[in-house]
Amino acid sequence: MREKGYDSNTFRTLVCVILLTIKLSAVVLASGSEGGSKFCPKICSCDVIEDLKRADCSNEKLINTYTDVPYDVEILDLSINIISTIENENFMHYDDLVKLFLSENSIQTISLDAFANQQRLTTLDLSYNRLEHLNEHLFERNLQLVDLNLSGNNFMMLPNTPFLKSYSIMFLHLASCRIPHVFDTMFIDLPNLKSLDLAKNIMNSLSTVPFAHLRKLNSINLMDNRWDCKTEDVRSTVRWMKTRVPTLIVDSCLLSDLGYKGDRFERIMEDPALQAKQNSRQDVAIEHVWGTSKKQSLSKDGGELHWPLFMNRSCSYTELDDDLSKESCVQFAECQKKYSELYHAHKQLLSRKKAQCGGYFRIGVFIGGALVGLLVGSFTTYTVCWAVRSCRNQSARKQTHQIPDHKRLQRELTREIRGRNQFERNTPV
Repeated sequence: MREKGYDSNTFRTLVCVILLTIKLSAVVLASGSEGGSKFCPKICSCDVIEDLKRADCSNEKLINTYTDVPYDVEILDLSINIISTIENENFMHYDDLVKLFLSENSIQTISLDAFANQQRLTTLDLSYNRLEHLNEHLFERNLQLVDLNLSGNNFMMLPNTPFLKSYSIMFLHLASCRIPHVFDTMFIDLPNLKSLDLAKNIMNSLSTVPFAHLRKLNSINLMDNRWDCKTEDVRSTVRWMKTRVPTLIVDSCLLSDLGYKGDRFERIMEDPALQAKQNSRQDVAIEHVWGTSKKQSLSKDGGELHWPLFMNRSCSYTELDDDLSKESCVQFAECQKKYSELYHAHKQLLSRKKAQCGGYFRIGVFIGGALVGLLVGSFTTYTVCWAVRSCRNQSARKQTHQIPDHKRLQRELTREIRGRNQFERNTPV
């Protein structure tokens, strides 16, 4: 080793540094797998809006949904990117999502279980993507989903089957989807639908059957389709809707028998000015933005240790003799090692206590069940024995009254005969 310019101390130091780096990486990955990152990544902007933790990762040229945003995010905005597919595992750990925005991407396929874990999801925006077909059971398990925006996709080749199956969706947006016709069963599995937007499609005919079962529908938008104002079936359908739907938005020539004058409702689109993004953003500690997480900061009574931020840090030093950072870096690594050992030992002790408490609980339930069973069994046995004994006594009493005592009758007969003989002797002839 000395011939090549290295000594044994330098070699051992390099080995220690490599091992320490591997260990710290494993710790960081383990902590990330348990609860996600503890920082708001620099590609996103994190804040709190309407008491919900929001991460805005829009317009960042992302090719997939991975952003390293903490798992307890409640509003996630991934719009204006180049995401092409949504797999089952993409949002697997984001079970606190309330609102998810995926508009203006290139999404073509969505796996069946892509949103299966989002039980709190109420708003989902998939507008202006490249969707052509959705599995009708895709949102069946999202029992809180109310607002679904699918505008701007291409549903031109929809089959004659139910479009989606959901008992929670109330607001469905299907504008600019190139829909040529509404089949009779298209909305049959959306019984709680209140608002339906079918504007800017390519429909030229319309029947009352697809909307007859939507008893809660109070708003429908049919603007800017390929209507022929002289077509009687469309006009009759519009008249039917006017009597059942409080808010009906449709071309004015279909609302009355008067000639079409060119008056139409105008769709007002607001295009707010977007602020220039700051390219100098850095990773920000998430607790500075969202506050302390409920999952990561339990009370001391619950027995949970807090994983401090310094455990996610590392240090480095050179082999120069005058490098003062070497000693402090070694001490820092030793401190991380001791804390990690204590942390995992404490978690193991807690798991043992929980298992022990669970064992005591099961034993208590077993003993309690045995005592209750013994009492119930004893009471039942006593009741049966008492009933049998009562029946026997009653039967014996009946037999006593029915079968006469022969000895007693014989004695009475003998006594009567003696009395009669004595009477005859004493009576003079």
